[in-house]
Amino acid sequence: LLTLAITPPLRNLARKKKWLDIPRGRKRHAEPTPFVGGWVIFGVFWIGMAAALLALPEFAQEFQPYLVPIFAAHLVVFVGSLIDDFVALRARFKFVIQITAAIILWNGGLQIDTIYVPFYGSIELLWPVSLLTTTLWLILIMNAMNFVDGMDGLACGLAALTAIGLLYTSIALNILVVKVVAVLVIAVTLGFLRYNFPKASTFMGD
Repeated sequence: LLTLAITPPLRNLARKKKWLDIPRGRKRHAEPTPFVGGWVIFGVFWIGMAAALLALPEFAQEFQPYLVPIFAAHLVVFVGSLIDDFVALRARFKFVIQITAAIILWNGGLQIDTIYVPFYGSIELLWPVSLLTTTLWLILIMNAMNFVDGMDGLACGLAALTAIGLLYTSIALNILVVKVVAVLVIAVTLGFLRYNFPKASTFMGD
């Protein structure tokens, strides 16, 4: 509901301020379009997260150790992408932003530290291999989402569908933290999809 309510006035403000995605290159839209959807998604996600932390004590207890690294990494990516929307950062600067976010998450305990090999078992990774694997995986996911963002509603819809899959899995495995985060992602993306569905009146931005 917050996403549905906040997006239109922010979209109208963006038009007045000329915060617009100009058609060029592989971009198929016909006219300049506001790119403020990511701002709404970021803000409403963390408002929802604050509500969940206050309303769900068990979730708050499990999520608390990861709250600061997840917020810090998310903020780094958001601010870097926001800058990119206005000044078009070069690829190497984007990679620095993504690597920084990955290191923050890894240092905060969100790590790929074991790999399961069929018919053999789990292999524990040395910390340099764990850091490299975690960083490469996160860079892959971030850039995959960026690359599919060439059609109205595609990236937002894919994020929602992925979160629905994660929600189903987390319910089956009873993983509370993933349940709550998945619900928040589904809520904000479906709310924004109302304005991002073809023909989109606003984009998420980088």
